[in-house]
Amino acid sequence: MNKLDYALKRRYIIEGLSDTEKTVLKDLLIEHNPQWWERSPEELKEKLV
Repeated sequence: MNKLDYALKRRYIIEGLSDTEKTVLKDLLIEHNPQWWERSPEELKEKLV
């Protein structure tokens, strides 16, 4: 239930990912749909740097 609550409130659980995994996720999001990445909140972008 906690993960669903986080998703509904647009919170991100990134703490469990390694730096490599964060980089891969960021690259995947950018390559899949650059417009989605551009519209993503700064909070998410900062967590994936």
